[in-house]
Amino acid sequence: MPSTNDATHYPLKRDFQASARLNLQHQAWLLTTGHLLNPAIELPPDALIADIGCGTGIWSLSLSQKLPPGCRIEASDISLAQAPPEPWWPSNVSFRTLDVFEDPLPDELIGRYDVIHIRLFVFVIASGNPIPLFKNLMKLLKPGGWLQWQEYDNSEVRTLVAHPGQQATALQAVLDEFKALQSQVTTSGSWVSDFHEKIKTADMGAELVVHERSWTAKEALMIWQDCSSLGQREWCDALRQRGGEMASIAEKLEAMIVEAERECLESGRGILIDGKYVTWAIKKQE
Repeated sequence: MPSTNDATHYPLKRDFQASARLNLQHQAWLLTTGHLLNPAIELPPDALIADIGCGTGIWSLSLSQKLPPGCRIEASDISLAQAPPEPWWPSNVSFRTLDVFEDPLPDELIGRYDVIHIRLFVFVIASGNPIPLFKNLMKLLKPGGWLQWQEYDNSEVRTLVAHPGQQATALQAVLDEFKALQSQVTTSGSWVSDFHEKIKTADMGAELVVHERSWTAKEALMIWQDCSSLGQREWCDALRQRGGEMASIAEKLEAMIVEAERECLESGRGILIDGKYVTWAIKKQE
C-alpha cells in the first residue's frame, strides 16, 4: 500500500528525464488552457505570487517575463533538486524549500500571498484527501487572494486515434496495467473529479469562481504523447528501485511499454491515451 505521508510521498523522480517531462507537461498545459494564470484571477499591481511544488520552476520562469514591474514570484518545493541555481534566477523570482503539508506552517508565510499556483499534486496526496492541503493553502493567502489549482483527472480518459479503425491494443494494455497497480503504488486521485463540490459545500471561507475541464488541445497532442512515454518509463524506474516484487512488475511493464511505443510508431504516432485537464480558480473571502 502507498505511504499515507503526503509530505514525503512523491512516486516519481527528480533526474534529467523527469525534469524534461515536467517542462514538456508545462507546454501541454499552456497550449491546452491558453494561459499561465486564469483570466478570472485579479492581479494587483504589486502582487506577491507563490508557486507551490514548483519542480523545475518552469511555470514561475514563464510567468516572470509577463508580470508588470513590482510583481514577484516565490517558488517553493520540498526539494529544489530540479530548480535553477540562484545565479540563473530572474530578478523577480526566488526559490526556497517548503513542505506545504507542514502543520503549523512558518509564521512569516501566513497571509502572505496575493495568488497561489499549484499543479499536479494528484499523486503527491497519498492519503487521497486534498482538504488538509487546501486548508494550508488558504492560510498562505491574503484575504481576497486567489488560488489556482490544476490537476489531471485520470478518472476520465479516452483512447484517441488519428484515423478511424486504428488499433491501440498494446497502449490500452499498458493503461490497464497502470490502473491495476495504482492501489499498490499510490492513490487513484479520484478526489479530482468532485473536488469542486467539496469546495462549494465546505465552510472554508473560499468561493469557487472557475471550474474548467478540457481534453488535450490538438496543438499539444504530440507533446502529451511524449510526456506519457517519459512518465511511463519514469514509473518503471521508480518501481524497480523498490526491489523485490515491484522490480519484477517493472520489468514486465517496461516490456509492455516498448510494445506500445512500437504500436504507436507503426501507426504514424496516431494513438494516445488522453485525460482531462482541470483548473479551479478559488477566491479567499475578504
